Amino acid sequence: MFLHILGHTVSFSVTGGRFSCSTWTIHNYFHMVREAILKLYPNFVNPPSSSIPSKILDNSRLYPWFEDCIGALDGTHVRASMPIED
Repeated sequence: MFLHILGHTVSFSVTGGRFSCSTWTIHNYFHMVREAILKLYPNFVNPPSSSIPSKILDNSRLYPWFEDCIGALDGTHVRASMPIED
């Protein structure tokens, strides 16, 4: 139900009709799951560090362009190119 509400951007009443539950039940379970996720948040999400990773700092192709980059989920960089005039 929680993912249905977030994924489809639907109201509690629409979700209640979809799952044959009252709006009160949907509301309670939605907030229970939300609170559980908020409690787990500090254990799984780390704020970005303020230092520049050595992989970027030591590479002249990356450093001037990715100096303020906070990183990617898996640590990879996506190749991108711009027109020379830009």
